[in-house]
Amino acid sequence: MENIDQSRIEDFRQMINFAKSSAKQNKSSLDEELNRIQKMADSCLSPLSYTETGIVLDMIWRARHS
Repeated sequence: MENIDQSRIEDFRQMINFAKSSAKQNKSSLDEELNRIQKMADSCLSPLSYTETGIVLDMIWRARHS
């Protein structure tokens, strides 16, 4: 089993939280911001491992459906 770097996941969690608060304050599109974050997480250039990517994509899914 691969190691999970919690600091990388926390970085993405902070980006998701910022997108959510930004969407509330500026009425910007949360979906657009989450799509941007998802592209970063799912990119071949992403620093995330396969498992970490799955965790981040799940966090994005939850943010969309909360």
